[in-house]
Amino acid sequence: MKMIEIKSTPISQCNALFQFDRICLTRSVFDMTHLSLYLHMLINPQYKQLYICIHDQMFLNLMLRLGAEVVCTYQTEEMKENGMEHSQLVVFDSLKFISNKSVFEFFANVYNKLNRNSPELLKQLRESIK
Repeated sequence: MKMIEIKSTPISQCNALFQFDRICLTRSVFDMTHLSLYLHMLINPQYKQLYICIHDQMFLNLMLRLGAEVVCTYQTEEMKENGMEHSQLVVFDSLKFISNKSVFEFFANVYNKLNRNSPELLKQLRESIK
C-alpha cells in the first residue's frame, strides 16, 4: 500500500484546495458550506486544483458528471469496522470547475436564494472569505 504524507505549507504557497468530509444536517447548511468553497475559489485564482473526499456513490457519480477525475480509492481500518466499503479522492481543475455551467447555475441559485432570504448571513459569508 502506498502511503501519502501530508505536510503543512504556508497559504501563500498553496495551489490546491482539499475538502475533507463534512456533515451537513440540512440542505441550507450544505448550500452555505459549498457556496463558501465556490466563492473562495473565485477570489483566489492561485488554487489550480480542488480535491474532494467522497464516500457516497450518488455524490461520486455527480462529481464525475461535473468533470472530476478519481485520483485514488482508499479504505481505513476504521472504515472497515464501521461497514464503509471504500472512499474515493477526486480532483477537479479549479478553472473548469468554477466555469462549469451547471456548477455556476447551482451556486447562482444558492446565492440569490440566500440574498433574498438572509442578506445579513450572505454578507457575513462574503466577509469571512476575504
